[in-house]
Amino acid sequence: MSKDKKNEEGLQPIEGVLIPAEEKTAGRPSGYSKDCIKTMLDVMEQGGKTVQVCHALKISRDTFYRWIKEHKDFKEAYDWGLIACETWWENLGKMGLAGIGAKSFNTNLYMAFMKRNFRETWGAGEKDTGNKTVNFNFGQLSNTDIQKLTSEQLQEELRLRLEKHNKE
Repeated sequence: MSKDKKNEEGLQPIEGVLIPAEEKTAGRPSGYSKDCIKTMLDVMEQGGKTVQVCHALKISRDTFYRWIKEHKDFKEAYDWGLIACETWWENLGKMGLAGIGAKSFNTNLYMAFMKRNFRETWGAGEKDTGNKTVNFNFGQLSNTDIQKLTSEQLQEELRLRLEKHNKE
């Protein structure tokens, strides 16, 4: 066999030593770049979830989750993006409860959405109490007051108002 020819395993002999020939890559390039992180965070900071990120990046969910496994920086950015996304939705809820923006705010729909989309922080250990609509009037609290409330304070305020509503 001449030095220029490769054997069946794709190895090329050089001075009696076999070394691997150039590796071939299968399939198309992944499309991943550092710009993908910026795009993902831009979407998630506006309340976007995984499906919206995939749409913005023009990738499938399979590709998205593969990138999380293969790229540590993408995974770390995604973890931060989840916090940013939840924060965006919590702020929207605070505004809705304060009567800012929309003419009406469906508390039950909002709570169901939050429990469904943020199970770790909103749905842990809670039982479904059934379908009943409760409207709260937060008229005495200003937008500034609502914005200053932590999630825990807001949840406590809601709990107290629900208790009061149930007594009436």
